Amino acid sequence: MAWGLGGPGSSFWTGNLDNRSFQIPRNSLMPGDALLRHTGNPDENHVALFVRWANSDSTQPVVIQQTGSSGTIESTWSASYAGLYTPMRYNNVRDDRSSPILARDLGSSTIVLYRWNSTGSSFSGLSTATYYSFDLGKVGERVASGDVNGDGKDDTVMAYANSDGTFTFKVFLNGTVTPANWYTSGPFSLEATVGNRLIVGDFNGDGKDEPILARDFGSSTIVLYRWYSTGSSFSGLSTATYYSFDLGKVGERVASGDVNSDGKDDTVMAYANSDGTFTFKVFLNGTVTPANWYTSGPFSLEATVGNRLIVGDFNGDGKDEPILARDFGSSTIVLYRWYSTGSSFSGLSTATYYSFDLGKVGERVASGDVNSDGKDDTVMAYANSDGTFTFKVFLNGTITPANWYTSGPFSLEATVGNRLIVGSWF
Repeated sequence: MAWGLGGPGSSFWTGNLDNRSFQIPRNSLMPGDALLRHTGNPDENHVALFVRWANSDSTQPVVIQQTGSSGTIESTWSASYAGLYTPMRYNNVRDDRSSPILARDLGSSTIVLYRWNSTGSSFSGLSTATYYSFDLGKVGERVASGDVNGDGKDDTVMAYANSDGTFTFKVFLNGTVTPANWYTSGPFSLEATVGNRLIVGDFNGDGKDEPILARDFGSSTIVLYRWYSTGSSFSGLSTATYYSFDLGKVGERVASGDVNSDGKDDTVMAYANSDGTFTFKVFLNGTVTPANWYTSGPFSLEATVGNRLIVGDFNGDGKDEPILARDFGSSTIVLYRWYSTGSSFSGLSTATYYSFDLGKVGERVASGDVNSDGKDDTVMAYANSDGTFTFKVFLNGTITPANWYTSGPFSLEATVGNRLIVGSWF
């Protein structure tokens, strides 16, 4: 029943169950997942369904299995016995808990993608993927996540500046799978005019995410470049040009989310006004003529927030809204969160935290639903003074942060910079 097997004419059994499932990290097992033992002889393979963990270390699974003499039984396996089995998940099931990826530059055109899995209360199950002949300096911090092929799992998208003056969208399916080139441009001054203003979202509501680049043409003129996803490439480039819009006043405060709950993502920018206030400018469906959804009172946006803008559905009402992380100095930060009415941002609330040095975060701030409660959360990668780093998670966006993972020695600021993304990879 859990796997849709066993009915008349079913052709799936323990010998070919791999054809209907995919391997998952052991610590991401959930009820209904399978533990499959490959013996080398398909006739002797054995499978059990995972029920729960018997111990706090998540090494001894409680399983339901079919035995020859006792029928269907529930039993607890030892860690050593469980290690003989491969964790598998039915193809039609997806884990929607989000978790982080860091893109790290090892120099000599070598990069490593570090990917974690969410248990619902921590990040664990670290895996790494290393790629050579890949200069992360050509990417800068143009790294974003989204489900570009519509398979229910998020992917990593990078905009890579080529030596001939063109650029290429490199896509790592499921976050870390060997990258493929999904689009190569003609001549395009990516680094000079776009900087790190890359976002990814489903701007046309077709179930596949696609990229937008915000390009500064000078003289207060900007162009938004938007592609469409075919499921294996980006094509159908369209552009939208706006005048009397100084992209320098936005910096790289650009994010995507469905702010009006119409099933299509939108572009949100935080624009610093000349009078010391700022305005949230919203481009519905990604590129529609922007509307002002909120204007603040006096607010030193550029000096205290930098580019720390994220967008997510932090209250679970189906509409995404923005959060700004603001540095007040003296190891004091304030998270500013708004609500979406569907046509504006209002209901500002703030959460203040002390003994928290936002300079140790830089701009490594991202959003995603890390505990699968239907509400997005804020994730920060915080560089500790001992050379390690910690993922700090603010549930529902602004709840008092908890430490979800602390690394061993890791030169976060020197090799990762601000290349943190969050997505549902499994």
